[in-house]
Amino acid sequence: MKPIRHLILPAALALGISSTLSARPPEGGGGPGGPPPPPPDPIARALDANGDHVIDAGEIADAAAALLTLDANGDGKLTADEFRPPHPPKRGQAGDDNAPPPIDSGDGHRPPPRDKAGHRPPPPPLLKALDLDGDKEISAEEIDAAPESLVSLDRNKDGKLDERELRPGKRPHSGRK
Repeated sequence: MKPIRHLILPAALALGISSTLSARPPEGGGGPGGPPPPPPDPIARALDANGDHVIDAGEIADAAAALLTLDANGDGKLTADEFRPPHPPKRGQAGDDNAPPPIDSGDGHRPPPRDKAGHRPPPPPLLKALDLDGDKEISAEEIDAAPESLVSLDRNKDGKLDERELRPGKRPHSGRK
């Protein structure tokens, strides 16, 4: 019979490896770089032509043309299906052949998410600035007025919109592209 001390080390190693492999990632997606970023806002992505996470004076001046690149059906205006970011797949729904289809709002599109109290979040600052009449569409007139509307978001009056102005309350981007 082998002494017990010869069994303790292999058992401890096996237990340590097993617990490491079965450990759950930190709450919120975690990983080496922290939680995954939210899906990019199609409006911000269209306006930020050079992808530097700042909408500079030239990009503000070209805003109307940039917004029209989102007009998938060519009707001269932007509707929610053209500027709403895609919903990230939820575990057990997207890609799951047995999952029920997402609930839609009657117009064929998924409704915006609600918080725990059932309230819809306020519109992003870009959408709020561009949708002057608040009808959740960006009309041809509002697209034409986009450069002037965007200037209203420039709180520090430096002629450009950075992430603090585009996403107040969120941490600035780390500089990675």
